[in-house]
Amino acid sequence: MRRNGQRGGAQRQTPYTVLIVDDDELIRRGIAAIISDEPDFSVCGFAGSENTAVKLLERHQPDLLLLDLSLGHRDGVQFLKDIAGRFAGTLIIALSDYGDKLYATRALHAGASGYLTKHASAAQLITTVRAVAAGKRPLRGPG
Repeated sequence: MRRNGQRGGAQRQTPYTVLIVDDDELIRRGIAAIISDEPDFSVCGFAGSENTAVKLLERHQPDLLLLDLSLGHRDGVQFLKDIAGRFAGTLIIALSDYGDKLYATRALHAGASGYLTKHASAAQLITTVRAVAAGKRPLRGPG
């Protein structure tokens, strides 16, 4: 994206960088293991809190952010909105335990480019990450 200005179907010379933000280390590491198997994606960091997420966003300016909406003590959708406004060059995929379309719609309106439940399969995770990188706005639930 930023490195060569190409998005969508165009070939990239460098992998998309991905930051994973979730307060559950097992979830972070599991997502990272799945994404790291894909040659066109590179995990640039992990965060388990809002403060660490902001620091890593500033430092790495990743192409993609996978953001747990249950992070911290405040409304996750509000944090997503703050992040989307401040880091406009980063595409955000909201992660949630809730498969409810209304919650997904709130996340998309707040600035997410995609929505994925934590009950989704590894294949759905990769499909969603690829779709968002290509400029689409997918909603993925379990199954």
